[in-house]
Amino acid sequence: VQTCALPILIKKLTKMSLSTILDSTYTIPQGMKLEDNELVKRWSDCSEQSMNKELMIDAYLSRDLYFFPNKTAFYALIAACFVVCTTMGVRQTFGLYSNNFEASGGTSNTEFGLAIAMHAIFWGIFTPIFGRISDRLGGYVVIVPALIFYSISMLLMGNNFISGMWLQINLGLLVGLGLAGAAGTILTPMISKHFPNENRSKAAGIVTACGGLGMFIFPILANIFKNISTWQMSFIIFSIILFFM
Repeated sequence: VQTCALPILIKKLTKMSLSTILDSTYTIPQGMKLEDNELVKRWSDCSEQSMNKELMIDAYLSRDLYFFPNKTAFYALIAACFVVCTTMGVRQTFGLYSNNFEASGGTSNTEFGLAIAMHAIFWGIFTPIFGRISDRLGGYVVIVPALIFYSISMLLMGNNFISGMWLQINLGLLVGLGLAGAAGTILTPMISKHFPNENRSKAAGIVTACGGLGMFIFPILANIFKNISTWQMSFIIFSIILFFM
């Protein structure tokens, strides 16, 4: 196997000149990207030593200077941040409505706690299933239905379907399915695929942080909506937000 220069040394050996680094020969390690190999090949075959080599150096370095490798990664990260912020934020508001559920639908604290536990169980059961589907068919295949399930549950609860089995179906099953397919556990690994290895943890951290931001923002919004209108209206507003995610 012919040995080639390692362009990655450009970033590590700053005291050496770029041309010296690229003209040196090193064995390509396992896992080296094709574009790196192609860059070395173009470097070796380059006839115009001064101008073309400088352009290739600039092209290689600029690829790692920017956090977003392309527009798709940018739009995907922004969308994922909004979705995770909303899904996790809405979930954080449920405890604020336990008294309203009791007053409007006669829901006891035991029934309310059971529904919360049920959606946590369904969330855990369906997350690996949705993750497998997402890997095989694409993230949108699970994210879009999950947001629809979540939106429907909020809409039904906003219309007083909050007693008996309706509570377990809405707050338990449908919310659990919504979180399993549209929470950070699905979106974080899906988004990280759009970034190079050195930036994947940063992208995953941004998405996770937006989930925490939603947990802070949405309880505040819930109190504002309750003071402006009724608690049912706040559920309907959350349903609309989830639907248009």
